[in-house]
This record gives sequence, C-alpha cells and structure tokens, in this order.
Amino acid sequence: MHTRLVEPLHRRFVREGADRPRLRAGQVAAAMTGVLLGRHSGAFDELAGADPADLIELLRGTLLSED
Repeated sequence: MHTRLVEPLHRRFVREGADRPRLRAGQVAAAMTGVLLGRHSGAFDELAGADPADLIELLRGTLLSED
C-alpha cells in the first residue's frame, strides 16, 4: 500500500509544494482505506450503496481541498 498509494501522493505533494507532504500523503491513503473498509463492512448503508465515482469525487474534495 505504501508503494502504490503513499509514495505517489507524496511525490505529488512535493511537486505542488504542499506542507508536510509525507504526512499528508499518509492521511489521504489512510482515509481512502477507511472508506473502502467501511463501504464493504456493511456498517454504512449509504456508503455501501454510493456510486464509486461519487465517492471518489467527494473524497477528493474533502481531503485535497485547500480551504
């Protein structure tokens, strides 16, 4: 997971000049993992039934916004 998720995000955040790029990359990867686990656990009905493209867009907006 580190090689496939964290490192590419880390490189991206470094290129963009983001503050604390390695920590930021780890947080995004952990959040994505949590959403996937929650989606398939059966504990979150709306999450399980959501369109994957919608989930990606919402997650992107939530985690990568500068606000």
